Amino acid sequence: MADKAASDLTEGTVLAAGDLHIVTDVSDTTDDAAGTTKRYAQSVLSAMTETLTNKTINTASNTITVVEANISDLQTYLRAADMDTLAELNAIIGDATLDTSSATRTPAAHNQAASTINSGTLDAARLPAASTSAVGGMETATAAEVNTGTDAGRAVSPDSLAGSAYGTAVVTVLISDPNGDAITTGDGKAYWRVPSTLAGFNLVAVAAQVTTVSSSGLPTVQIHNLTDTADMLSTALTIDASELDSSTAATAAVINTSTDDVATGDQIRFDIDVAGTGTKGLMVEMQFRLP
Repeated sequence: MADKAASDLTEGTVLAAGDLHIVTDVSDTTDDAAGTTKRYAQSVLSAMTETLTNKTINTASNTITVVEANISDLQTYLRAADMDTLAELNAIIGDATLDTSSATRTPAAHNQAASTINSGTLDAARLPAASTSAVGGMETATAAEVNTGTDAGRAVSPDSLAGSAYGTAVVTVLISDPNGDAITTGDGKAYWRVPSTLAGFNLVAVAAQVTTVSSSGLPTVQIHNLTDTADMLSTALTIDASELDSSTAATAAVINTSTDDVATGDQIRFDIDVAGTGTKGLMVEMQFRLP
């Protein structure tokens, strides 16, 4: 066969096991410094393999590029650098496309055992609902919701209980005999001892009532903490003439928030500043609640 340039040879499209390939072996300089031309069987070339560990295949240019760092090394580096966000990662690798491409991706689902969660905030929607027979999440009721007493989907905390009607202690003291003489003015018309169960409580509401109304004048009562030598009302408790109860008084009583607290054994004194006319059966109600 006459000598021909490789470009003048007929182009084949199918390779078989017995076919031969003309290859210049650059490692063999027997024939020429540029290499020695040899023939190789198809089976020899087919047996040659290339390990692709830490390499990138570019299908557009049919090239293989060696990757300098493997994934394990990258993970180790990111943990050491404490990479928390894509922005921080971008600052290291300078890949502006990472943010934009990941922004449109939906985060993958992740399951984590509750026993291994030791920090962070868990979305309330992820918590199962609590009931009388199941452990779960439940909203805390307000004092107003505790007062309503019909909500089965909220839990009562010590604070909401203490601030509700159920955490309120009511004490009524009879000042004068309903069937006795009409009341008269003066300090110390009655006394009451604060029990230990009310230690630290505050006076939060007061009221008064009579069994026989005053025909003229406003029966007026001051509540005085004798132990602390302090009046507990900045505006005294009154009952309007011809009225049985202080709830209808034109001027409501005002509690002095600087002297409203009580302690075990405090002696509370009841003073009548104005008696009215013909008033009988005076009683005073006090409500106490933890601050």
